[in-house]
Amino acid sequence: MKKTIIALMVLAGAASAASIGYNEMTATQQAGVSKYWTDSQTLTSESDVWSNLNTGTSFTISFDITKINVLSSESTIASFAGSHNANGYDDGKLLIRMSDSGSLTLINSHGTSSNAWSEYFDGSTYGDATVSAYSTDLGLTVEESLTTTTTYTFVSDTVSKIFTIYKNGIQIDQWTNWNTDTGLTGMQLAGRFGGGSRLTGDETVEFDNVTIWNKALSAKEVGYIVTPAIPEPATATLSLLALCGLAARRRRK
Repeated sequence: MKKTIIALMVLAGAASAASIGYNEMTATQQAGVSKYWTDSQTLTSESDVWSNLNTGTSFTISFDITKINVLSSESTIASFAGSHNANGYDDGKLLIRMSDSGSLTLINSHGTSSNAWSEYFDGSTYGDATVSAYSTDLGLTVEESLTTTTTYTFVSDTVSKIFTIYKNGIQIDQWTNWNTDTGLTGMQLAGRFGGGSRLTGDETVEFDNVTIWNKALSAKEVGYIVTPAIPEPATATLSLLALCGLAARRRRK
């Protein structure tokens, strides 16, 4: 019975999570942090740009997101710019935007250049060469975001040439053959870095605990920065009802 109670408690809080934030991290967890922002803010089209991040090659990005309001598939809520040392272009971008199906998506996007071809964030070219852009369904809809806080962590490990995507500390995708000379140079919230699709006046997104490391965190380290949220009252009530039902069932046996 004790194991059943624990399992139900875990399930009750599994749908929502939040990162601990820079100020709650240990000195070891803070090591390598190049930029952090712990104030919860509702972002609109008037968001700030972080530039000159210069994380080197490997990096980790983590943030909490909640309460997406009226987001269309044409609006970018976050954009991360990469530097390609091989040719000097800053074309590659990782974009977070809503897909046509209504789910939050991470896209390895290409930019534009004067040479009639451009690069994706991983350094593969678009134009003369035919490539397939990486993309991942982040598994969050507008409706779900209104009642949950979700932590996303992106780890670019250019030593192993792997890009890993975590949702609430659990790996949901991994991109292989990742370029080894791609670093993080800039970040734009509520819009596309360098211009382009931005949130409109009636579109808002709440971000919190945005943190960037100049190194690749391990899966264990990613798990340590995410904590399960306290279940919503309705969820807690359902869990208690389930426990009562199990207890009654055991008594009948």
